[in-house]
Amino acid sequence: MRNYFQVKYFVFFAFLFTIWSCKSDFKGTTINGDILNAENHLLLLEDVATAQKVIIDSARVINNKVSFQVYINEGIYRLRDEKSNQMAFIYIRKEGDEIYLRWDLKNSDEYIITGNEPSKQLKYLVDFSKKSALGYNEIDSTALKDSLSVERVLELKDKHRAKVLAKTKEFIESEKNVDVAAFALNYVGAIPENINYLIEVTEKLHQKNPEARYSEVWYESMESYRKQLLDKVENGLAVGVKAPEFESLTIKGDTLKLKNLLGSYVLLDFWASWCQPCRKENPNLVAAYKEFSKRKFTIVSISLDSKLDQLQKGIKVDGLNWPYHISDLLKWRSPLIKQYEVKAIPLNYLINPTGEIIAKDLKGAALISTLDKLLPPEMIEVTDSTGKVSLVPKYPVSAKDSVK
Repeated sequence: MRNYFQVKYFVFFAFLFTIWSCKSDFKGTTINGDILNAENHLLLLEDVATAQKVIIDSARVINNKVSFQVYINEGIYRLRDEKSNQMAFIYIRKEGDEIYLRWDLKNSDEYIITGNEPSKQLKYLVDFSKKSALGYNEIDSTALKDSLSVERVLELKDKHRAKVLAKTKEFIESEKNVDVAAFALNYVGAIPENINYLIEVTEKLHQKNPEARYSEVWYESMESYRKQLLDKVENGLAVGVKAPEFESLTIKGDTLKLKNLLGSYVLLDFWASWCQPCRKENPNLVAAYKEFSKRKFTIVSISLDSKLDQLQKGIKVDGLNWPYHISDLLKWRSPLIKQYEVKAIPLNYLINPTGEIIAKDLKGAALISTLDKLLPPEMIEVTDSTGKVSLVPKYPVSAKDSVK
């Protein structure tokens, strides 16, 4: 009997020792979270430094708690709520950390994260992005409330954007962690005037730490732009080709087919409400539509926006009053972007009545002058009081036309 109890206690303490030793030997990363308003939701731990997001692990929220223990490569990851698709970004280091996350899914941007400095810096960038977006929205709201001119709205947005860009660059230059610095490049924006800066910065970050995984994603994405600069690759389809046919829904839900617009001149304009160079060109489009819409000319705006409310606000503020506005809210992943080989915006194509691209990238006065040559005013006969017959424009013309 004595031997039985000796064996029993030996097995019990051996079991306790095994549990304790396994726990103490864990050298990976532990993520513990208090997750509010997400009971029984599945949280996915995903790698963001891959072309297709890879799910590393998953855990269900039980009694407002969730926990992960993982051995993975150092870098930036995210926790994503499968139900709401809301995200919180974290940084996982080689030596492992105990990361704590307090996250209320009703106010998902306001999560609290502790455990390592890079994760805190990622949270700072998320907060900074939110404040920046609110700044643009406030300008649009003010424009609608106070009936500000398009020029004044663009001026305010240019100032706000310059301020945001300056702070972002300051962050990138001072940030010690290469991956976190590369993450901040998302808030610079891959628009034409920033490409040289992005190429230069990604080159420096890559040289500083070639093993940094998220930095490598940016470095590789800039390779195509480096190649374009070296090879002088043209943006968009060539003039003289047939415009690819498409069928799409307008933002009002109407079906639009390009072939149904043929017989008139059509300007396909690729833009986005977040693209300031596009917004600067919009007054020229408005002037062109006002002058030539009664001369068999129309505009189809194809937006790279991802948020419908921001797109609608941009259309209203800039006075884009033509009926054809398209956006599948997929940004650069839109099939139309691939179909028309759009590499940078703003970009437009002028399509003649038979469907051929006859000009592209018409900006400023070039758009008006080109349309003026192609679309002379329709003339009608008018008889004056003396019986003299003369030809006059069917529709009122601008002062510019009346001088000619």
